[in-house]
Amino acid sequence: MVAAEAPTFEPLGLQACEAAILAPRDKPAMADWAEEHWFLPAKVASHPGRWSRVFTPYLVPIMEAITAPSVRFISILKANQIAGTELVNIAIGYWIDCDPAPTMVVMPTEDLVKDRLAYRLKPTFQASERMMRHLGGDITQFNIGKATEFDTMNLFIAWANSPATLEDKPICNMVLDEVALFPAQAGGTTSPRRLAAMRQTTYSWRSKLIALGKSFYAHDPADEAYRAGDQREYFVPCPKCGHFHIMATEHIQIAKRKDRAGQVTPFYEAAEYLEDDGPRVAYRCPHCRKSWTEAQRWAATQKGLFLPAGCTIDKRGRIEGDAGRRASMSFRITGLMAYPGFLSVRQLAAEWVEAQVARRSGDIEPLKNYFTAREAQPWVETAKQTPEDALLKHVDDSYEMGFAPEGVLGVTLGFDVQLDHVWVAVYGWGYLFEGWLLWAGRIETGDTRQVANFQPLTELIGAGIPTAADPGKRLAVVMASGDSAYHRDAVTEYAWTVQDKGLPVVAARGSEHVTQAAYKAFRAPVQGKGNAKRRRDPRTIIRYDVNVNAFKDALYRGLYENQIPGPGYLHLPKDVTEDIRLQLSSEEQRTIRVRGKEKHIWVLKKGRANHLLDASVHARLAAELANFRWIRPGGQTSKPVGKPLARRPIRTRY
Repeated sequence: MVAAEAPTFEPLGLQACEAAILAPRDKPAMADWAEEHWFLPAKVASHPGRWSRVFTPYLVPIMEAITAPSVRFISILKANQIAGTELVNIAIGYWIDCDPAPTMVVMPTEDLVKDRLAYRLKPTFQASERMMRHLGGDITQFNIGKATEFDTMNLFIAWANSPATLEDKPICNMVLDEVALFPAQAGGTTSPRRLAAMRQTTYSWRSKLIALGKSFYAHDPADEAYRAGDQREYFVPCPKCGHFHIMATEHIQIAKRKDRAGQVTPFYEAAEYLEDDGPRVAYRCPHCRKSWTEAQRWAATQKGLFLPAGCTIDKRGRIEGDAGRRASMSFRITGLMAYPGFLSVRQLAAEWVEAQVARRSGDIEPLKNYFTAREAQPWVETAKQTPEDALLKHVDDSYEMGFAPEGVLGVTLGFDVQLDHVWVAVYGWGYLFEGWLLWAGRIETGDTRQVANFQPLTELIGAGIPTAADPGKRLAVVMASGDSAYHRDAVTEYAWTVQDKGLPVVAARGSEHVTQAAYKAFRAPVQGKGNAKRRRDPRTIIRYDVNVNAFKDALYRGLYENQIPGPGYLHLPKDVTEDIRLQLSSEEQRTIRVRGKEKHIWVLKKGRANHLLDASVHARLAAELANFRWIRPGGQTSKPVGKPLARRPIRTRY
C-alpha cells in the first residue's frame, strides 16, 4: 500500500503570497529572540551589547508566561534594578517583530513617560537595525499620548492620570508599569487598571495584561496585583547540600562587634562592610548552615525556578503541588537574585545595617525602602498603642526636671501656641537622637495674637538649661520651633522679630501634603498670605511645613519601641508628672483607607490633651534643623550645629 499524502493548504481564490501571509507563523521563544535581536546601548546599560539571559536568568520563565497562549494576566513584584524595565522593552520589541497587535504601555505620570521614551526606549530602538526598520528608520516617529505607527502594529505610550490617553483605543497587550504609583482614580472615572482592561474587550481571546513595579505598603495596587496571581517565589538549590529555599535577607550572616559599648547596634559602621577585607558577611543556606561565595550564590540563582504558592520542592528537585501555568501568574524578584556585579551580598548587608542604625535613631524610612527596594516586600504598618504606664519604664533616676544630665550635647525647644498661653517642651539630644526631656510645662502669656506677649517665652529660650553636674553652667537652646497653625501672623511675626535679635526661633506647621520628606521649607510673607498684604509688608520668612506623622512615629519609637538607653531612646526625668505622661501618650496610630489606599494617622484619645506631644514634635524638628543628626559620640560633628536657617537662601522647588 502507498501511504496517503498529507493534504496541502490551498485557500480557494488566494494567491500563494496571500496564503503565506494568512498561514500560522512559527514564533520564536522571547528569550531566544532577544538574544539574537535585542541590543543594549552603552547609554542605558552597564554591560552594553547583545542582550543575554546570563545576567537575568529569572526573566526567562516570565517571558515564557508572557508568550503562553493560556496566560492572560502577569504580575511582577520587583526589587530595584533587576531589569524589570528591560523586560517590558523586550516584550514591546517582540510583539512588534513576532506577534503584532495593538499595544499600550501605561505609566503613572507624563514626566515618567517622557523619561522612559527619551532615556530607555529611543536609545534601545536606535541600537537595533531590526527595530528601526519597523519604525521606518526615523526615531522621531516615536510618540507619547498618541499612536506610534510601526509597520506591523500601533504602540501607545500613555500615563495613568489622563483618562483621555487610555480611552477609545482597542488594545490587545497592556502593560501597567510602576502600578503602585498610579492615582487611585483616573479623572474620577474608574481605576486605571479597570480602564486598561476595558480597552482589551475585542481582544479578550488573546489579550495580555502585565502589571509590574515595587509595592510600598500592604494592599497597594502592586501588592494586590501580585495577590491576584498565583504568587510565585524563586527557589534556588544550595550548592553544598542541594536543598531548595527562597533567598532572603534573614539568611545573610553579618559580623557583629564583640565590644558593643557605646554602639548604636551590635554591628560595625555600615561602610566597613563594603570593604573586601571588611567584617565578615556571608550568605548561609538555612538547611545546612554552610556559607556561599558570590559565585555560588549566582550559580544557585541560575538553577532556580519559580513555584506558585502551595508548592514545595525537595532536595532532588521534585516538586510537590501543581506548578503548572495559570491564566493569572505573578512573580516576585528580589535583590538577592541580582547578578553579583550589579548587587552584592556585602552591599545588601551595608544597606541593612544602615537602615537599622537609622531606625534606632527614629528614622524608619531607610528600613521601609530596604524592604520595598531589595526584598520586594510591601511595608506592613501596624497600629501603634501608647499606654501611659509604659512610659514609667523610661523614667531615669539620674536627673530631674530642669537640669541637663551627662550625655546631652545640645538643647532644642518646641512650643505649641494656644489662646492665652503656650505649652513648651525642652529636650536635650545626644548621639543619633538619644533624647532627654529636660523641661515641660505651660507658660501664661496673655493674648497670643499680640507679639509682645511672647516675652516670657523669649526669656525661657534665652536662659538655657543648667547642667546637672554644675548648675552654674548652662546649655543654650540651639534651636526653637513653634506651631504657627493657630495664630499664623503672630507666630511668624514673633519668629521674625527674635531672629533679628539673634535668637534661633523658626515658625512651622503640620501639613498633610508633606508625606515623602520630614519637612519642606519655603519663603512666605511674614503677615498674611495674599499679594495685597505682601505689597504692604514686603518682609518674608522661611517657614517649615512638617510631616507630623513622621515625627510622631520617631517619638513613638523613642518612648515605646526602644527599650535600651542609647541612640534613639528617650529618657524622662525622675520627677516627671502624671499630666506630662498623659499628654505624651495622648495619641495612638490607627489605620484607615482613603480612596482605596491604606493610610496610617495619629488620632487623639478621647478626653485627652496633646499640647506637650505637639511641642515635642517641634523640639524634634528643631533638632533636625540644627543638624543634630550629625553629632558623633563625644560631641564631634561633621556639620555645623545650630547654624541659623532663617535668612540663608533655600531651595523652594521639590
